[in-house]
Amino acid sequence: MAQPYESDLTRMIRELLRDKPHIVQEQRKGRALWWDK
Repeated sequence: MAQPYESDLTRMIRELLRDKPHIVQEQRKGRALWWDK
């Protein structure tokens, strides 16, 4: 079965998050600091 289309940008972000999972934790920390008051 054929793979669904995945844009280059989506693939790049998926690979970045796979290689550097700490980015998600940093995003959550920044959100908690600035938005979740």
